Amino acid sequence: GLFVIVAFVGILINSCGDDTVVTPTTVPAGTISGTITFVDTTRQYTDGYYDVSVYASWPPSGPPSGSDTLTLTKNGNVYTGTYQISGLAAGSYVTTCAWIKTPYAPGSVYLLGVRGCDTNRSPSCWGNPAKDSLPSDRGLNDINFKSWIDTTNKIFQF
Repeated sequence: GLFVIVAFVGILINSCGDDTVVTPTTVPAGTISGTITFVDTTRQYTDGYYDVSVYASWPPSGPPSGSDTLTLTKNGNVYTGTYQISGLAAGSYVTTCAWIKTPYAPGSVYLLGVRGCDTNRSPSCWGNPAKDSLPSDRGLNDINFKSWIDTTNKIFQF
């Protein structure tokens, strides 16, 4: 009997502790979002912008299915950029990071990172990267990957 009373008191004390409810971050249907972490620090400041784009077909044969301009944040010696691309149809997408030189012309897109390959320069990887599957009833969050920030480290230029 004493064991049951002690166990009951222990359970009661434990259940009165600080309960922390973790609510997962969700994004609306038709949305892909995440964070890009840059592995180097020599960034561009003028004559263009950092962009994240998603493509339904790969390699791209036209404009992306959606894109977002990155605003970079520096914490210590690490740059990151968060993105959110909305208005996408259900399907599979390749997510990329690039520096786009302006004014836009052929050769002004510097591919710096590809989700699933990150900074891998191997054509066997970025030529056929993994795709994220976007369902019709919800968005995808935490589609995170690493990228170069320095355009001299580009994976490909087009």
